[in-house]
Amino acid sequence: MDAKIDELLRKTAEYVEVAQQEIDRSTDRRAAFLKRAGEVAEKLASKGVIPAESVDAFNKKIAENEVEVWSLVEKLADALSIDNMGQDATGKIAAQGRKLDPFERWILFGNPRAEGPGPNSGMLE
Repeated sequence: MDAKIDELLRKTAEYVEVAQQEIDRSTDRRAAFLKRAGEVAEKLASKGVIPAESVDAFNKKIAENEVEVWSLVEKLADALSIDNMGQDATGKIAAQGRKLDPFERWILFGNPRAEGPGPNSGMLE
């Protein structure tokens, strides 16, 4: 009977050792996540995305449920529109009123000898 108890105690000790390592890793990841969430909350407040007085509430909400961060990402994605993401590079080049050099033609049109918009391209801003 003593051999069975010794075997059971040995296996229990091995299990506890492995489990404790996983618990420690999980605790470290959570601490790093919450630290980074706090930094991001400060950045969002400095950019006016969230009110400065809401930083603590934001951090508390994220600490209670990490999944809430995806709600914020979804709201940010909804707030973005294609209109403010940029415009066609060719239109910008045409608006400069100059001929393109070979490198610019290669990048924009795939060929350094391509005829691109120049000062008289007829394109409007």
